[in-house]
Amino acid sequence: RLARETHRVLAVSEATGADLVRLGVVGHGEVEVVPPGVRLDGLLELPERRGGRLRDQLSLHPDDVAIGVIGRLAPVKRTALALDVFEDVALEFPAAHLVVAGDGGERPRVEARRDRLPDEVRGRVHLLGAVQDVGPVHEALDVLLSTSFAEGMPVAMIEAGAAARPVVSTAVGGVPELLRSGITGLFGVDRAGLAAALASLVGDGERRLEMGRAAREQVRSRHSAHALADRLEAVYARMLGSGE
Repeated sequence: RLARETHRVLAVSEATGADLVRLGVVGHGEVEVVPPGVRLDGLLELPERRGGRLRDQLSLHPDDVAIGVIGRLAPVKRTALALDVFEDVALEFPAAHLVVAGDGGERPRVEARRDRLPDEVRGRVHLLGAVQDVGPVHEALDVLLSTSFAEGMPVAMIEAGAAARPVVSTAVGGVPELLRSGITGLFGVDRAGLAAALASLVGDGERRLEMGRAAREQVRSRHSAHALADRLEAVYARMLGSGE
């Protein structure tokens, strides 16, 4: 109903815009893509090599590789699948740890999945619960993992890029518009594919750093708060000038 009374609808990604047209929410030419912008100053200043107090609090060794999952624990995020993927990787890499930042209705399921992990893996899963400041989490991570079956343009991935951390993800929604496969991260279709992609980064520290640098440069130019403000200002100016 709101869309029928709106001159222009803004979508966070091309995929989201296409869905709006496909579902009949808006017509062709009524939707414009404006990728999100985030305040990134603190994340852009983080060192390329991970560290920080959170690693100390979790008793992580300097050689340990921290894989992060950041977001609400909801069915769409499939966090239990992230634990499946981690199990496959952790059995191959004893230095791998999983850090889950977020809370929600799926927490009991996630905890139950953790409790079914083999003894040698279970102790390397760290459930942080809800986190107000994700900066220290990104600082502690080596790579971000996303197993969602639907996304718009995920802010956690933008933040990870700003922190110079690569991403392993499913290719859903607007993620392919953000993640450049083989350059800023890797895609996986299912448990096996995600585990293979993640394992390739867990086992190659230099590749993680190289992808992280590329991700930071991409995010710096495209997803800062200033970049968003410029895009929105251009939309408003164009709309006002057209008389629509």
